[in-house]
Amino acid sequence: MNKNASDQTNGHSVESYPHEKRNLIVFALNQILMRLGWMFKSESVVIPAFIDVYTSSGTIRGLLPLILRIGQSLPQFLVAQRVARMPTKHGFFVFTGFGFAIPWFILSATLSLTRWSSNVIVAVFLALCTLHWLAVGCNHLANGTLQGKLISPEKRGRLLAYSNIIGCTLAIGVAFYLLPRWFSVSPPRYAVLFAATALFFGIAAAVSFGFRELPSQPEGTAPFFRGFSVN
Repeated sequence: MNKNASDQTNGHSVESYPHEKRNLIVFALNQILMRLGWMFKSESVVIPAFIDVYTSSGTIRGLLPLILRIGQSLPQFLVAQRVARMPTKHGFFVFTGFGFAIPWFILSATLSLTRWSSNVIVAVFLALCTLHWLAVGCNHLANGTLQGKLISPEKRGRLLAYSNIIGCTLAIGVAFYLLPRWFSVSPPRYAVLFAATALFFGIAAAVSFGFRELPSQPEGTAPFFRGFSVN
């Protein structure tokens, strides 16, 4: 690409995506912190081990993938048109980001401050897990919408590289240092583990206040969704 074409591309990017550099940094920090929080509640290791402490029921473990799938798919169907009509999207992104953190904070406090029976703990966990995954589905919807609005297509690969390389490297280091300490006692310190999850998710949501987003013209409602619209 010659210099004139490069200048034209950069000028178009500045015009179409104002505050892109700032928003790219905010997005990257958000994704890195989310990866750190996710590491402490990994569905492949931490959650199954936690469930095994309180129940041996295969039915309970079998509910987790169902909750995950519903949480990731249902919100997009129900709120996609409402998000499309919002002049600004980052408020919804921040709100659902805190939705990541609150269930794990409640679960950590429940484990620390109560002596409830295993059945009650499992019921509380499933309810909070459902809330978490509903927030995840909404947040992923807001993430894609906001990213398309604030970050130019040629910069989105850079954002993915930042979040993957830095986020995964930090997560591996933190896991290597902390998880053996928290799992070496009996029972493992799940209250601390889930508090760390809530902390990183909460900081990630707070960082998202740093977005700079200009209002846009709300999109119209697709014909299929008009019957579901709430005015």
